[in-house]
Amino acid sequence: MNSILLQPQQLSKEMKETLQWDFEGVLMRKDTIKEMWLALFEFFIPFETEKQRSFYDPYWKWFVQLTFSNLPMVPKDKFARIVVPQLPLAFLLFDNIEESVFYYMYRLLDPGEEQRTLFRELQRELKSSHSLLNPTSSAGISISQLYANVLQEYDRAEDVLDKSALYARIKKQYITEKHVQMIEQDIVSIDSTVYLMNFLLFLGYERDITQILYDYYDDYYDRIYMAGEKEILSKLEKENPTSVKSPQPVSTTAAPAKPVPLKKEKPVIAPKPLNFLEQLAKQKNILSWLATPQVQKEFISWANTQDKARAKEIIALGIKRQIPTLTESTAQQILELDAWLQIKGYTHKDLILFNEETFSFEWNI
Repeated sequence: MNSILLQPQQLSKEMKETLQWDFEGVLMRKDTIKEMWLALFEFFIPFETEKQRSFYDPYWKWFVQLTFSNLPMVPKDKFARIVVPQLPLAFLLFDNIEESVFYYMYRLLDPGEEQRTLFRELQRELKSSHSLLNPTSSAGISISQLYANVLQEYDRAEDVLDKSALYARIKKQYITEKHVQMIEQDIVSIDSTVYLMNFLLFLGYERDITQILYDYYDDYYDRIYMAGEKEILSKLEKENPTSVKSPQPVSTTAAPAKPVPLKKEKPVIAPKPLNFLEQLAKQKNILSWLATPQVQKEFISWANTQDKARAKEIIALGIKRQIPTLTESTAQQILELDAWLQIKGYTHKDLILFNEETFSFEWNI
């Protein structure tokens, strides 16, 4: 492993780009993930704001990616202290952060007091954390200030307009142009703000976390069954179009639309279509995107020009970056994708494996 990855220092733009490739390689193996994570943990502890600000891009970003790429490696007794400062950036980099945290609590903690203890520790850390919501902003507020503001203002909000205004104010402080450039996305929607705020609100009140976790995951198989039922019905409708309800007839009493005069426009040059890898890089939900037949055709067309093992690894790495910690629902989707890949001849090692010690699925890349 490149030693510069383990020793944070100021980097040129060119060096960041070079090291990013090395970092992608780190994410391919659990031992290198843990080695680099431990080095960055020792560097950033006790999570002083000045270090986060000075080394936000790329070292703090990498630290967050490593943490949520293998959340089970985070010690239980340090979980709240480590995870809370990372939450703002984690919600920008990944989907399903709240589900990853709850799955950690459900699978790795004993039901009852151990789960309740961690829930209270997360609450205490949110109330006291001096880490910044957005270290790229010179006037950033701390996580503890955000937490207090959200709880107070949300309680005072009288209607959906007040709540929308709250989300908009937080987004302005939370997401900046530098954030967008850092996470290599052209657009960051308000969704990240909404998900972060909702997670803080969930943690802001006393709850029976053990019962919530039990109800949610106990209901998992019911939800999978219902999803499968819908898929079967959808296939039947395609095979038997006569069974599909006819659309309602369009009213003929409406006034006809007035003809719009044509304007002479300059010829528009169609943009060059994105290749498969360019499309992949822009997806916010690669797993769902790959489930569509058209995208699967494009994948096969592109992969035929690549080494099969490498093509499968590229897909897997993209999904892993978005879903670092597997839940039962995401694991089921990935198993289905892997089965399809195997049928198509991509028989390189399985994407995920079941760990009998932790009784959970884990990435195999």
